[in-house]
Amino acid sequence: MQAYWLNSKYLSGSAYYNPTNGNSASDDGHKYKGRGLLHLTWKNNYRRASNGLNDAYGAGTYDLVNDFISVSENPIVAARTAAWYWKNGSAWGNLNSIVDRVNYSDQINFEATIRGVRGGGDPPRVATWNSIRNTIYGPNSYGNMGKVLSALGITAIPTKRYHAQFGVSLNKMVLQRCPAVILAEAGKLAHETASAPLYADNGIV
Repeated sequence: MQAYWLNSKYLSGSAYYNPTNGNSASDDGHKYKGRGLLHLTWKNNYRRASNGLNDAYGAGTYDLVNDFISVSENPIVAARTAAWYWKNGSAWGNLNSIVDRVNYSDQINFEATIRGVRGGGDPPRVATWNSIRNTIYGPNSYGNMGKVLSALGITAIPTKRYHAQFGVSLNKMVLQRCPAVILAEAGKLAHETASAPLYADNGIV
């Protein structure tokens, strides 16, 4: 019964009654909880987000205190409020300065951004992040990707820093030397099918 009561409070929003954060009316908790890509919460944050977005997109463009529903139903508003919060809304300031730190591990930086967004930790989210990271950097995943890229003349180096896209750093494609026997067979096939013959310069096509 207690678990049901607590769950009902969170579903109704009554658990989010907090005048310090702007939720002073009985229905403010329901209005200003968990909307948008980063679950914007508290009336004061909706007011701050309105001011921040109006600075960026023109005075009077947004009134999220009254149009709070747009944060969850309008994808543009959802994305813009999330971007605003990531850069300006967190108590830690710009979270890019946290996630980009090079003197800490990626996991420590990730956990810090979680606290910056949520105000506390979230072990299940860290577990999901680790699962994704292990898949990207796993030997099978990287090995298969490396073989495909190698066939295209691109060398791939496994990289575990934040700035590496998709977990690998790619070098410039290099033309591969084609064995003469393959060139001979390809030329023969082209001749037999009345196609234009293949030409090679020093064995490189």
